[in-house]
Amino acid sequence: MKEYYPVEDIISIGRSGNNKIVLKDPYISKNHLKIVEDEGDFYVEDLNSANGTYINGEKNNGCSENQKWRQNKNRTGRIFICR
Repeated sequence: MKEYYPVEDIISIGRSGNNKIVLKDPYISKNHLKIVEDEGDFYVEDLNSANGTYINGEKNNGCSENQKWRQNKNRTGRIFICR
């Protein structure tokens, strides 16, 4: 496993070999989530995974009126929990 992965348009994460990042973990679904870049912002989208997607200990329950976001470490854009 690499230490970091370059962010492209879409990065898929899951147990299946067809994902850009493959995690061999029983709590990860075959196609668990994707990170999507859109105009400099990054969105985390759960792909109906069995165990859900958690970000900093908070479950991603979909979009709300007050959309949550976190500044990334490099401060080059925002990472949205949903879009």
